[in-house]
Amino acid sequence: MQQTRFLGVIINKKLSWNDHICTIKGKISKGLGIITRIRHYIPNRILFNLYYTLVHHYFTYFNIIWATGNSTFLNNLFLLQKRAMRIITNSEWREHTLPIFNRLRVLMVFDINKLQIACFMYKAHHRQILGYFNHFYSQQ
Repeated sequence: MQQTRFLGVIINKKLSWNDHICTIKGKISKGLGIITRIRHYIPNRILFNLYYTLVHHYFTYFNIIWATGNSTFLNNLFLLQKRAMRIITNSEWREHTLPIFNRLRVLMVFDINKLQIACFMYKAHHRQILGYFNHFYSQQ
C-alpha cells in the first residue's frame, strides 16, 4: 500500500503530503463550483458564509502538518483560495487579492499555517499540551 487515510489526512510512505493536497484541491474545486453557480442569486454575505462552510475548513484542518509540504502544491491551493475571494466579492479575475483578503479578514493558507504553528508553540511552551509532549518537560 502506497498511502493510507488517518483522521481524514492522506499519508503516503514518503510523507510528502502531495496526495492529500491534491485530494483537498479537488474538494475545494467542487465547493467553488457550487459558489460560482449561485453567486448571482444570493447576497455576498451568504456567499462568504458558504465559503466558510464549503471551502475554508479544508485549508485549516491539520494545516500544521500538511502545509509544510511541496510549495508547488501549496501554491495551487493558494490560487484556489484567491479564486474563491474573487468569486465571493464579484471581482475581476485579474484583480489583486491582498486587499480582498484584508477587507474580508480571511487568512491566506500560508498565514493559517503560521498561526497554527504559533498556537502549538505557545501551548507547548506553557505546558498546555497533554499526552505525548509532556515527557519533554520532565522535572530534573
